Amino acid sequence: MKVILLDNVKGVGQVGDIKEVSDGYARNFLLPRGLGKRITDGVMKEVAGLKIKKLQVQALEHAQSVELAAKLAGATIALQGKANEKGTLFSSISEADIAEQLSKQAGAHIPATAVVIEGHIKSVGMHNARVQLASDVSADVTVEVQSLP
Repeated sequence: MKVILLDNVKGVGQVGDIKEVSDGYARNFLLPRGLGKRITDGVMKEVAGLKIKKLQVQALEHAQSVELAAKLAGATIALQGKANEKGTLFSSISEADIAEQLSKQAGAHIPATAVVIEGHIKSVGMHNARVQLASDVSADVTVEVQSLP
């Protein structure tokens, strides 16, 4: 059955995509949840409107990502953790910790999945992290890890 997707469906497609799915999947999952509509002549006219709306939303999100990346570029955040006398942390600093602190500093929500670090940060000192806000928009930040007294 051919359906048009009214919402993003993981593993199937994005809003406005026309997909060929099994009849059972469409009848039992997509249609009852309002995630898709069966293709008819009237629905085809709706497709054009959905695609335009999708492009406008993507452009707005991209512009917001660029603006946020400009705020974050070169920023330094300070995080604290308990460490031994050699400077090794008892508990590592993760992407979620960095994202939480950056969200507070920038005044906008930054998901933990947007923060990219090589492994967990397990020592006191300066570390680099990248915030990937969109496929082509990123900002490099510095994470300063300090030992709690």
